[in-house]
Order: sequence, then C-alpha cells, then structure tokens
Amino acid sequence: MDNVSEFWYIWVDTGGTFTDCLAQSPTGEISRVKVLSTGRLRATVSMVLAQDQLVISCSTTLPDNFLVGANLIASTTGIQVGEILQHDIRSGKCQLRRAMDHQLCSGELLELDFGMEAPVLAARLITQTPPERPLPRAAFHLATTKSTNALLERKGDPTAFVVTKGFKDLLKIGDQRRPDLFALNIDQADPLHDLVFEFDERMDALGDVLKPFDDEAFHQLSDALLQAGFTTVAIAFLHAVQNSEHERKAREILQGKGIRHISCSSELAPFVKILPRAETSVVNAYLTPLMERYLDGVESALSGGDFRIMTSAGGFVSRRDYRAKDSLFSGPAGGVVGASTIAHQCGEGRTIAFDMGGTSTDVARYHHGFDYQFEQRISGVRLMSPSLRIETVAAGGGSICGYGADGFFVGPHSAGASPGPASYGAGGPLTITDVNLLLGRMDPGLFGIPARIDAARQAADCVYQSIPRERISDLKIDAMLQGLLDIANERMADTIRGISVREGYDPKEYAMTAFGGAGGQHACRIAEILGAQRILFPADAGLLSAFGLQHARMERFAQSEVLKCWDALEPQFDTLVKRLEEQAVQALSDEGFEKDKILLARRIVQVRIHGQECSESIDWSPGQDLAAMFRSRYLNVYGYYPAEKPIEIVTLRVIAATEKIPLKKENFSYQGKAQSVRTIQSYVQSEWQQIPVFRREDLAAGEFMKGPALVQDAFSTMCIDLGWKAIVGDMGTLRLERICASPPEKRSDGPSMQFELFTQRFFSLVKESGFMLERVSISTNVKERLDFSCALLDAEGALIVNAPHIPVHLGAIGLCVRKLLEEYPMNEGDMVVTNHPAYGGSHLPDVTVVSPAFATSGELLGYVANRAHHAEIGGIRPGSMPPDARHLGEEGVVIPPTYLYRRGEARFEALEVLLSHSTYPSRNPKDNLADLQAQAAANRKGIQTLARLADANGAQTV
Repeated sequence: MDNVSEFWYIWVDTGGTFTDCLAQSPTGEISRVKVLSTGRLRATVSMVLAQDQLVISCSTTLPDNFLVGANLIASTTGIQVGEILQHDIRSGKCQLRRAMDHQLCSGELLELDFGMEAPVLAARLITQTPPERPLPRAAFHLATTKSTNALLERKGDPTAFVVTKGFKDLLKIGDQRRPDLFALNIDQADPLHDLVFEFDERMDALGDVLKPFDDEAFHQLSDALLQAGFTTVAIAFLHAVQNSEHERKAREILQGKGIRHISCSSELAPFVKILPRAETSVVNAYLTPLMERYLDGVESALSGGDFRIMTSAGGFVSRRDYRAKDSLFSGPAGGVVGASTIAHQCGEGRTIAFDMGGTSTDVARYHHGFDYQFEQRISGVRLMSPSLRIETVAAGGGSICGYGADGFFVGPHSAGASPGPASYGAGGPLTITDVNLLLGRMDPGLFGIPARIDAARQAADCVYQSIPRERISDLKIDAMLQGLLDIANERMADTIRGISVREGYDPKEYAMTAFGGAGGQHACRIAEILGAQRILFPADAGLLSAFGLQHARMERFAQSEVLKCWDALEPQFDTLVKRLEEQAVQALSDEGFEKDKILLARRIVQVRIHGQECSESIDWSPGQDLAAMFRSRYLNVYGYYPAEKPIEIVTLRVIAATEKIPLKKENFSYQGKAQSVRTIQSYVQSEWQQIPVFRREDLAAGEFMKGPALVQDAFSTMCIDLGWKAIVGDMGTLRLERICASPPEKRSDGPSMQFELFTQRFFSLVKESGFMLERVSISTNVKERLDFSCALLDAEGALIVNAPHIPVHLGAIGLCVRKLLEEYPMNEGDMVVTNHPAYGGSHLPDVTVVSPAFATSGELLGYVANRAHHAEIGGIRPGSMPPDARHLGEEGVVIPPTYLYRRGEARFEALEVLLSHSTYPSRNPKDNLADLQAQAAANRKGIQTLARLADANGAQTV
C-alpha cells in the first residue's frame, strides 16, 4: 500500500444527471467538484470578439490550458461551434482553431466537450490536471450508474442464452406479470438475450443426473454460437444449484473456443428457482463487456494506485472481483452510506436517507445498521444480488411536470442532463427544478450553473395554457406550480412509507437525512407528511454519494441457501454460521487484509412461516433466540402470529468487512441568530413574501435561523419551511427541528389540484394494503401470481380507487359491498367475509373481506375491501368450476356473508367449521384461515391509513 502522503484519494459518484467528486490532496485538504454526467462542462458566452474569438465564463475553477482542445457545443441546438486552440484563464478569452460554424451571441449557453468519461474529467478538475498531463497517483473509488443506464436503455452487448432443452421460452414467458395491468395493448419488453440455444441435459431436483452432458453435442452448439457472432454467453441449467457440474463443463468448452464473457447461473445466484437465477446470469452477461470497456477507460487514465468499485450493498470490491450485476445501485448505495455516517456523526442511530437527485429520488432506512435486500427488479428484469434496500421513485429535480389526459403529472420521465430543465436554457420542459425556482425555493443568483428564469416561466405558461378552460377557472398559475410540488412531495412521502411503515417502523422515530441537489428543497414538507420531527442537511448534501464512498468499507458476503425448518436445523446452526464466517473472512484476507483486522459485521438470517413466500431479515448474534426474535418481528409488522405454523430458515448470510473510519461527534451549541444579506420573493402559505437567503459558506457553527428561509451553496439548497428551526453544527451540518405545527395553509389551488393530490393518497393506501396481503398470504395464487385486488369505496359502497391488481375483480367489488350493506350492517371493528355469487362473488376461490373505516371522531369514511384467490376451497375437484358440477356446493365451500370480526372480536372458529365440515370441504382449511388472516391484516392497514388522512385533512375533506 502506498504511503498516504504520496498520492491523492479520490471518490467519484456518476449519477444520471451529475457526477460528484470529492478528493483528499497529499497535504490532507478536501476538494469538491460537480460536472455533468455527459462528461461536459457548462459555460456562458460573455462576449463575441470575432468569428474565431470569444469570451466565456465558467463557474468551475479551471487550471491553465484546461480548455485547450475542448469542443464548444451550443446548448440549445447541440451544434458543434468549434474547437478551443487557446484559453486565457483570467480573462476567459478563447481562440478557436477556425472560424465558428454557428453564430453565437452574448448570454448564450455552451457545453464544453472534452471527449473523456465524466469520472476522469472530475478527477482532472479536482486535481487541477490539464488533459495533456497524466493524473497524479491516486486511490480511486468509483460508483456509477453506467450499467443501470445501459440496462434501462437496452444498450448492452449481444448475448446468447444457453438453457436446458425444453426451456427456450423461459425468459420470454417469465412469471407472466404485465408491466401495465390495465393496458389493452400489452407492450411486453423483450428479454435481454438475442438468441437462445437449448442443450439436451437434465438434473433432477436433488442434483442427480437424468440426462448426461454430451461433450460432442456441446462443442457443436458452441461452434453454432460462434458462427452466429456471439462472444457473450449466459448459461442456466435446470437444478444447477444442486449440481453445477454441467454448467462448469459448458463454461470450460466455451472458454476453450475463445469466448471471454461467460456467466453461469449457479455461480452468480446459487439459489433455487431457475427463473430469477437465469435472469441474473443474462443481466450479468449482457452488461459485463460494456462495463469492462468503461472501467478500462477510467483505469487507463489513472497513474497507479488502488482502483475500487462500489457495489449495490454499500461496500467496495477490487477490479478483479467486480461483477456487473453487483453495481447497478452503487451510486444510491454510496448516498445511504453517507447518510448513515452523518447520522452517527450527529448522534442519530436511526435515519431515513432521502436522496433527491436530478433524475429520481432514492430513499432508504438505516437503524443502527443497513437494511439489505437480495432480489431486485429493474427495467422489468429480476436480479439476485445483495443490495441495500433502496426504494426509487421517478421524481427528481429533472422530472417533467405537465397536464395530460389523466390530469396533472410529475414524472416519470426526466429531462436528464440534456436538455435538462427549462431553466438550463437548452430548450428543456418544465421540471421540478423549474417549479422550485419559480416559487422562490432557490436563489438563481447562487445557482451552481447559469439559470434562465425567463425560460422556466415560459415553460410553466405552456403547461398552464394546456389545461382545459373548465379546469382552469379556479386555478392560478402560482397555485398550479405549488400543486405540482405537492404531487411530487406526496409521491416521495409514499415511497418513504414503503420502507418504514409497511416494514413495521414509524418514521416519526427517525431523523431524515436530506441530500442530493434537490433533497433540501422538499425535506421539510415530506417530513411533515410523515410526522418526522428532525432533519439533517449535511455540509456535502449535494455530493453525499461521493462522501459516502469516502466512508465505505471493503466487504465480502458469504451465503448459503438453507430451506429447513428451525426445529430440525437448530442443532447444526452454529456450525453452519461458523463455516460462513470463515469463508467471508478468507475472501477479504485474499485481498491482502490481515485477518485480525477483519470484522464480522453482520449475520443476517432470512426467516419465514413455512408455506409463505416472503421472509423477514433477522440480524442475529451468537447467543440470541432466533425463533423469539422472528416472532416479535412478525407480530410487529403484521399484527398477529400463526403459532401453529413452523418456522423455516430460508438463507443465512455473513458479512465480513474492514474496520470503520473513526467518526468525530458533531457539536450543535447555540451561539446566536444568523444574519442574512440577501432576500428573495418566495411563495409561502399561498402568498408571496420576502424571505432571507443565507450563503452556506458564510454561516458559522452555532448560528441558527427560523423558517421560512433558504440556505444555499453551489451544489444544493435547504428550504427551511415555516414551523422549522435550523442550527449549524461545527462540522457544517444543518440540524432542523420542528418547533411548531405549520398553520393550516390558505390553499388557492382549487378542487382540480386537490383531486389529484387525494387520488395519489388513496392510490397509495390500496397499494400498501396489497403489499401487506402479498407478504402474509400462504396461497401461491396470492403470494406469487398476485391474484388479488384491494379497493377503497365510499360510504355508499361505490368504488373510489383500486390498486393495479386483477382487472376482473373491479366491477364486482363495489357490487359486493353494496349487496352486503343491504343486509349486514357494519360497525367499527367489523369485518365481513363472503364468496357467495348472490353477493357479488365470482368463482368460489375468490374470497372477499370487507371492512368499514371510521375517523377517530366516529364518522364513517367509507369501506376497505379486498378479494383474494385461495388456492384451495374444496369441491369435488381441486381448483375451480369443475365441468361436471351439478350444484354450487360441488364447486367448493360456499361462504355466506359471515362476520370475520365483530366489534373487533375475531370469529375464525365459525369459518374453520364451515371450511372443514361442508359436504365437499377444503382440503387445506389451515391455509384458508392463514390467507383470511392476511386479508384481515391488509384491511387493517387500509383502515389505519384512511383514519390518518382524515385526522390530517378533516373527515369531511376525505
């Protein structure tokens, strides 16, 4: 390892819009820079001197001759203007290589293209190294969305997929989920692979060979694959997890043919279920060549030193151990590491990381440790890989705002880095950044890049004029902008609820760490929606993902799929843990780290009720009672525990890591009120008023300010709303506390915008109910096929909103509720269950549970209902609707309207008797009762959410 004094330490995060860079110089100084992820800088034309001479201004600090060789591009048209031959850093004067091909004028925006990757450009700027000189020696740490963008845009390399004979269409069929459930024209994304090669081999479920591997036949397949032009191959054979011999032989033959990029499913995702295993191998194969070229390009520009890449799990790997599938969420993971570091620095062990960037918003929960997930979906593809549990919503600073056939919208499409928001002056659409600018929630005079507020106003006016006249009579343009902001805030708050409330955690107990270029502009309002009382706004809020890289560690996972009931496994459990601990430590030791300095950071056990699909992650340490920990967790999340069901251990994972960087605690001692020298007109409580603006670099430790106010630097803005107070820590963090509830807002956005807001809130309610049902159910139809529906109805039983579940249930649920209300009055605490066709039922396996929802004042708000397809309901044959049935009872157990709960008291015994002792009873009544418990839990989730909405907005409004 090089001596610290001999070279730089550089941390770079390349996001969808911006690339952030932090660096520590050989003398220990920390520098910061931000560039566009296109690898370009922005500049403004100050003066045109001649056809081959002009003066430009650039907000980025540049070394002498840095711009020599850069190409000038007109931002509005994308036309190349010319190449810079000479540049005077002091005057900004540029001499072009030849006369300009495009007429420029003063004030026009330009982009400077250097023909290099954004991380390299950032490294050159931060080290003040011109392009013609080599970079200084550095330890270079990189997180990037390069692989993510390639997957989203389908720009990977041509890939062949080799699979067991008979499974050619495995990835095309998938699990039959439709991307848009209600679309009549189904636009299913094609699989990533270009061609499938079937091979006649077979293992059974225990790994015993049924069809031997034919070497000669596979040589012929390999020749055909090469003749088709493929150099990238993914392999997934049935039951290869139990016996990987056939995949290993296939790899050896392909390597012998000169094929470099081979991804074997049994190595990349050693777990049962061929579909996600095959998808993972194809994703890795598809992205590997592209990422190798990209990393080669970055590494070749370096001048020695360590080169480490961030993974989705929040730790570093060396270039040698890098796999494309493991870094799809590396940028957001860096942000979560940064947020957790700031939280600990400020004395908070629990935080919600809120990262609002240019393209999207990422949120994650940290509770004295990271929350992991081991299966993700991205761009319609399933991926098995360790990752921090990060939820993403397509609402970032660049999210496009407008009015369409379905009303107002924010996202999901983004203006990206090019053309960017309208205020960038490159012809972009109205975005959240423009909305914040127009509402006075940022100071254009302190913006990091040139801002065109006139272009933002023009874009806003275009949206306003597109609204039908009958919708616009009650709406002013300022109120429209505020409403668009509210829609974005509701969507982001909904995402945070997804990683807190539905996992059994209350966001009120967490501090929110807001970062990203736009996070501080929305943090106060989102915290209010969630009930959070504290916000942390780091000194490097605009570059926190890069800051997180500075504090991330080298990590290795050792994992084993178990799939055994706890009672049988318990005697051998400690031995299994010990074996994985040794594997994880050895993996880091192989990287050159001393074993006595390697920590066993976590032991994560995924546990579930036997028969359920979803599992709970339990952090376990030797000596703890795993079964008791799981029972407590299950009760906390779902509100009940099925004691008669055994516990199953799904997987065990051990994480080994290098030591953490010691943290200094930040001090927040009040010294006096901060004094501002600037003010700005801001839209507060539906009125325009002057509010103070503080330059972040002018604030001293201990100074405080009350909202409304802005704190801004070149990279980010904190909008301190009314009812909040902020104090500056001695390490630059702003700590905000809610000092009083905001007064009721004098809204002027009218019914049209309120309709959009409540539609978003109601939609969130039924989605959360559906998520609960999916997690707790036993039936394969519910937990995997998602054959269920959740709906919200008004006090008369009319359908208000439904989640995107099963379309066939939509018309029937409202009819079912109205028919039940005619004969079965429902009071608070009641739940009624039925599958009877006379009460709006469909086929008998579709069982409906209906619950009334009341405000805390006792007023009836409406009804929450769900309908789920039970895998078994009795009858003369398993399944549904036997063709030879002579009466309804032969189809299955008929459940007349029955109280499942009466005034809060459970009545499952009567259902158990009916399911077990009908003429043709259920073949598995225990699973029926477990699914009914899941349906009841889903309804309770909806009732609680609706009651909170009524408390916050008034029962009459809801």
